[in-house]
Formats: sequence, C-alpha cells, structure tokens
Amino acid sequence: FGAASSLRFKPRSLSLSGSYRLSEAFSLNAQVNSSQRAPMFYELHAQGVHVASGAYERGDAHLGLERAKGVDLGLEWKQAENFLRLNLFRTRFASYIALDATGEQFDDAGETFPVYAFKAVPAVLTGFELEGHWHLPAQLLPGTQFALTATLDGVRGSNRQTGEPLP
Repeated sequence: FGAASSLRFKPRSLSLSGSYRLSEAFSLNAQVNSSQRAPMFYELHAQGVHVASGAYERGDAHLGLERAKGVDLGLEWKQAENFLRLNLFRTRFASYIALDATGEQFDDAGETFPVYAFKAVPAVLTGFELEGHWHLPAQLLPGTQFALTATLDGVRGSNRQTGEPLP
C-alpha cells in the first residue's frame, strides 16, 4: 500500500437566504451560497478494480478542496397543510471532483477494464426540484389521515472546460 500519509482539509461553507411573501398562499425564496468539500478517501487513494462498476479506478492524492458558488430561486404555494414547491438552481464549480475516463485499459489476469481517474474540473450544475404534499380529507376513511406526496427533480452537469456532460 505504500507509506502512510496524513492530509488535513478545512472546508468552509456560507449561505444567505431570504423569503418574500407574495400573497397569503405564495412566497418567493432565494439563496446564494459558497461551499467547499474535502475529497473522500477513495477519490484520493483508489487504485484498483471497482467490481460494481467494472472499471479500474485511480485516485489522486493531490486533490484539493472542491469549491462551488451557487444560487437557488424558489416559488412556494401553501394552504393549510398542503403545499407545492418549485426550486431552480445553478452551481458553478471552480473544482468539481469528477471520475473521468482516461481512454486507457487495465489488464487483470486476461480481463480488461477501462481506466477512470478522479480529477478536479471546472463544472456547472443546473437543475430543478419540484415537491408537492396534499392531505386527503378524513371523511374518506374516518379515523385515518392520508396524504399524497410527490417529488421530481432533474440536474444537468457539464465540464466548463470541454462542454462535455459530467459522468
């Protein structure tokens, strides 16, 4: 495995949010944030075949903090215990830790695996979150409470340097 190593990271995060009531039922929400994340141990030290993905993964012990700045905008409708929320977000990364294909192949006892390496890339993530919650009338089944809850979200990530989608 090699010599033991010790790494220290001091990630910091900051966010500022606000809400403006448009009417009794509607509110507009906004948030700006700056965040940092320390790399996970496998992003730093992976060096072998990952059986579940069928790939050879290579870590990078020189990775620094993942750094991002983002903005979220949301609209919420609420009436009693029922609500519907829509949130749109965009996060720009100076250094997003991605697992990218290298184009290399690794041979292990006659079995070939594609090689993927963890590296920091400039990136952007854009997406949405939609959530709804609706309480059903108690008259449907006396003595019970039921609610319908649904969520839907989507995100698109791309490498700002190459324009390619993030893996």
